[in-house]
Amino acid sequence: FFNFIITKPVLSVMQRGMYGAYPSLIGSTLLVLMASLIAFPFGTTTGIFLYEFSNNNKYSQIIQQTIINISAIPSIVVGLFAYATFVVAAGYGQGLLSGGFALAIMMIPVVTTNTIEALRNIPMDHKNSALALGVTKWEAFKHHRLPYAFPSIITGYILGIARVIGETAPILFTIASITNTIIPDSLTNQPLRILTYEIFFNLTLQTRQVDGYRIGPIWASVLAMVLIFFVGILNILAFVIRKILRARYEYNGNI
Repeated sequence: FFNFIITKPVLSVMQRGMYGAYPSLIGSTLLVLMASLIAFPFGTTTGIFLYEFSNNNKYSQIIQQTIINISAIPSIVVGLFAYATFVVAAGYGQGLLSGGFALAIMMIPVVTTNTIEALRNIPMDHKNSALALGVTKWEAFKHHRLPYAFPSIITGYILGIARVIGETAPILFTIASITNTIIPDSLTNQPLRILTYEIFFNLTLQTRQVDGYRIGPIWASVLAMVLIFFVGILNILAFVIRKILRARYEYNGNI
């Protein structure tokens, strides 16, 4: 299993019967990192603004409803939108930038909603007491609300990654391809191997055989096990991080 993870395949893999998940794991990791760099700052600041500084006016309500609507859009529609906007119109081509934007669109509603809920669960006594002592609204938020909401916000990040790590439709149009490239030289016009696309691709190899076995479904099954394995590691890591942060920033009811 671990040899399969670290093996580097070649383009003629289907004919030679050699395979490995290493390039697709690297590609998936880079893609998730790119999407996170886009989605986490935008989603977090949007959630903070909407709950702490917008005064719940009609414009903020429209934004919140729009975010909810975006989360309900099918992934195939997101993929087509990202293809038309970033691959074609913006001229980025298939690559990390286009794929990152595609997955970020799906992550932002999760991160934003979770940030709002994290702040909602912290009593306003912290903020009101700080304001009564003369500090600014930003200082009250920074020192008396954000630290207590931070563990739950981190949880939202993990949920956002879990939301997109198994998506196939958006990356079909924006980044995924069968290529020997592992580390791209550019963020644009350079497709990568992505784990979920590899699973989809191998399921279509119904006629290719090695030693009398149809190798496509076999490789797809092993790749699915690799995906489940790393998602499990991600969830364990998220649990450990949440536990550490909650122990440090635990809200005990005192101001």
